[in-house]
Amino acid sequence: MDLPHLQALAARWGRDRVELGVALRGPDRSVRAVWEEEIAAARRLGLSVTFHMGGSRDAAGQGNVGVLSGAGLLGPDLHVVHMTSASEDDLRLLAEGGAPLVISPWTEMEVGYGVPDPGKMAVAGLKMGLSVDNTVLAGQVNMFEVMRLAADLADGFAEERQALSDATVFDWAARAGAEAIGAPEGTGTLAEGGPADLIAVDMESLGTRPAVGAGFALTHAAEPQDVSFVMIDGVIHKRDGELTRVDLDDLLSRADAMIGALQSAAGTEG
Repeated sequence: MDLPHLQALAARWGRDRVELGVALRGPDRSVRAVWEEEIAAARRLGLSVTFHMGGSRDAAGQGNVGVLSGAGLLGPDLHVVHMTSASEDDLRLLAEGGAPLVISPWTEMEVGYGVPDPGKMAVAGLKMGLSVDNTVLAGQVNMFEVMRLAADLADGFAEERQALSDATVFDWAARAGAEAIGAPEGTGTLAEGGPADLIAVDMESLGTRPAVGAGFALTHAAEPQDVSFVMIDGVIHKRDGELTRVDLDDLLSRADAMIGALQSAAGTEG
């Protein structure tokens, strides 16, 4: 990583809805001298760090959670992604070190890491969050599907209904997930004096109407088209199911042009 550039970028980064963090290759994908220097540099700048670790069996077999723990480098500002193939001991070490874990069940299976067990991770006492990882692998950005999959995987491994409660899974996608990655205090909650953020879900649609209970409806029945209203920091972004600040036709047109230019440059048109 170009650390002088990172320092310059951090110096001029304004505090807004999007904060600056550092995505590293980490212990699984770079040598120790590199990741130690990069983590230290990020921490000197007060930036959170994220990297993927323990996804595949080979990666988990490197034992890098133990390396990080032994070096005293785990902490709440170090966000680990995946740990799909991690042992219970590694999950325990991660929890004891205070480092949150963010899982992305769709992409973990899509890339061949295996099948994550969210229930086992919850038992380890980890601070948890849910993610898509990236749209190239997942093919979509649908946190409702991510919640559904996380809940059902936990039940499947445990061979027990509601082994991981719907309320817990929803919390991972909202308040607890935001807290895990150091989002501003109050994100994911409705409280006096907190951020003016609100997402309203239509509970009268064909999909949500038969659902019993808000927890089940949000984690198993609702879909993105059921989101009728979105307010972020007091600004309305969606009303009556329609985006208010995005011209979809223009966005799709520019996306098509970009893909076409990339395909042409790569010689893979068509």
